[in-house]
Amino acid sequence: SSGEGDVAEAELEASRAELITLRAAVDGCVTSAHLKAQLRDELASKDKQVQKAIGKFAQQRIDKAAAAAVDEASAAAAKGETFFVVQLEGLNGKSLQPLVQKVQKGAPELAVLAVSVDADAQKVFVFASVPNALQEALPANSWVGGVLDKMGGRGGGKAASAQGSSG
Repeated sequence: SSGEGDVAEAELEASRAELITLRAAVDGCVTSAHLKAQLRDELASKDKQVQKAIGKFAQQRIDKAAAAAVDEASAAAAKGETFFVVQLEGLNGKSLQPLVQKVQKGAPELAVLAVSVDADAQKVFVFASVPNALQEALPANSWVGGVLDKMGGRGGGKAASAQGSSG
């Protein structure tokens, strides 16, 4: 369930913080250079494993959000809508582009704007993609700019796709 995943992800984040603390302790201790190097290598290996596991949780969140957004966008397209806005939480700017691409693959005639709030980073990320037929009426860079202007953010791109952030 999602709750268990959240707990596991939080535990992984705590483990990562502990690894960083241990690395600082190793750096500060008085011991042979050989032993320090060995300990650093082991900590780096564990950190890589933890980061990989955290990445899997992030990918699961993206996949779940994308599946829901694709369903909602398909319903909007079926109603004759020309654009679709999806609001998300906790996804960063890098995660929005593949999500929007999945939504547009399912409803290629829709202009799509994804907005994600990352409360921890106190940032808002925005990504828009607009099909050729709508680019004159709704250029992606103007759409993103209009959203971010209200939040003091910045963005850039072209009529086909644009992105930006604030915070």
